[in-house]
Amino acid sequence: MVWPEEKLIYDFYDEMNSINTIYHLENLKLYIMKNGRWKRLILIWDNASFHLSKTVMDYVNTQKEDWLTIIHLPKKAPYLNPNERKVNQQIKLDVCANRFYNHIEEQKTAVSEYLDKTFGRWYYDGIRYDT
Repeated sequence: MVWPEEKLIYDFYDEMNSINTIYHLENLKLYIMKNGRWKRLILIWDNASFHLSKTVMDYVNTQKEDWLTIIHLPKKAPYLNPNERKVNQQIKLDVCANRFYNHIEEQKTAVSEYLDKTFGRWYYDGIRYDT
């Protein structure tokens, strides 16, 4: 997730792994190139295994001169991650707690609607900028 001007850029993946992480970074790069206002993206990441994989780190190292800076949070410090506090905890409480979804797509829709209503959403590839 990224917060340009208090709106979110986010996407859903069936699983988080190195390939999807790089795909997400590529989408962010496209957004930055199209946007033109940003020259550099600084990501603050936790220490998820897919963030630290050799594949992702090799990719990051090839990009860091041009547009990307990664700052890793200390291990076991979710309280330092604003995404954990501002978004993930609220989703768990407001969308997922005490609810049963028959299909994962129903849950994705509920989470997406919640995020859009709460924060607004920037659509970076479809060039749809909603509030």
